[in-house]
Amino acid sequence: MKFGTLLLLPIMALAQTTSTPTEPPPPRPITPAERVQWVIDSTVRPTSILGNAIGAGIGTGLNTPEQLGTHWSGFGRRYVDSMTTDALSNGLEAGLGSMWGEDPRYEVAPPGTPFGKRVLHAAKWTFYARNADGGIRPAYARFIAVPTANAISNTWRPEGDQGFVNLGERAAFGFAGHFGGNCWVEFWPDVKKRLFHKNSSPFNGL
Repeated sequence: MKFGTLLLLPIMALAQTTSTPTEPPPPRPITPAERVQWVIDSTVRPTSILGNAIGAGIGTGLNTPEQLGTHWSGFGRRYVDSMTTDALSNGLEAGLGSMWGEDPRYEVAPPGTPFGKRVLHAAKWTFYARNADGGIRPAYARFIAVPTANAISNTWRPEGDQGFVNLGERAAFGFAGHFGGNCWVEFWPDVKKRLFHKNSSPFNGL
């Protein structure tokens, strides 16, 4: 029995070695259904809703554009314009990216990454995306979709909000919105654990 056990030890060790991966598996390509879900999630997540509400509030307070006024109807129009532009931008990005396999989803930083590097990671993925071959490339679909969606939105925006400077500002806010969304995906699970953590009762065990 002892001799047989000794013979089995190298085989068991080899099995353990070969069954343990030395490198993480390549990311799974995004499916069409996941692209649709990404568009929905990116449009209605809290950072998008809150960010557009803040932007509409600032625009209403400053009365820009003037045609919309400083009343609640003006706030509502500004908010709807921003949300509609976001939805169009996300839809264009998902559709264009599907042509060359660009994955718009954000990938969280590896476990144990320091806070500062996680913020930089979220910033990096604002401008980069996973490609069909698994590599990381500039997010070309996003670079096309954000300014294009804002240019298209000029067709329903008031005249005072159609200038080239306005378009550039909205495009910049569009990328800022992606960064905010990345931070939400990156940090919200940690915040949720802290907020909803159920502490054990001090009377447990008595």
